[in-house]
Amino acid sequence: MKTVNTISEKKQIDIPVHEMGIISDLKKKEGVLQQELALSMIRNKSSITKMLERLERDDYIRKESDEVDARGKRIFLTRKGKTMGKFMNNVLPDVHKVALEGLSDADMKVALKVLNKIYNNLLEYNSNQSK
Repeated sequence: MKTVNTISEKKQIDIPVHEMGIISDLKKKEGVLQQELALSMIRNKSSITKMLERLERDDYIRKESDEVDARGKRIFLTRKGKTMGKFMNNVLPDVHKVALEGLSDADMKVALKVLNKIYNNLLEYNSNQSK
């Protein structure tokens, strides 16, 4: 997204927008399994794996084997990842300001209702595909 990229470039964030979502999710809940992260971001296994590999290579995240199932990997932010998360908090208000300009509260309620329905439909579809 050009606007987000432009704002993030001005603030000197060196990760792609879609990978910012991973850091944002991990700020809320660290130690999630890789497949849980894929579901929450509505990404397939191969795309989330590539994003995580880049973030791990660049020292934003670290993976640990799950204690219950050693095949599963739990994802954690590194110190650099936590710093990036805090820095992203400075970018998001600028993005929101640009994105929401001219929208009324009523517009926002309708938009959120529609987006939540779309998101839930995709989560349900993803969940059914993994069975």
